[in-house]
Amino acid sequence: MIESLKITKDKPITITVRRNGEEKTFTVQPVLSDKWYRIGIGSMQMKVKTLPFAEALKLSLHENRQNALLILELVKKWRSEKFPCAPSKGRSGSVRLRGKQRVAKAGLR
Repeated sequence: MIESLKITKDKPITITVRRNGEEKTFTVQPVLSDKWYRIGIGSMQMKVKTLPFAEALKLSLHENRQNALLILELVKKWRSEKFPCAPSKGRSGSVRLRGKQRVAKAGLR
């Protein structure tokens, strides 16, 4: 996004987002702020609270399990070629994208 805004500067840009499963398109006007062009993007408010140790441990284990399952699902998709990128066998640890997509550094070793 930052690189795109360097090119477009203060010209309006169109952004497409998915909200509640529905795609919506917005036109936004970048503004120069502290030497950078920026657009305002907000997110839902989050509430942070302190949990007792046992409850925090239980929540942590649950979230770590969910994340591990997502990683396994990603690996399965890589192996079945249903995902647009695959791990590279090169020394650099980059990710090789299939088709006409570009190579992106992933920092994996």
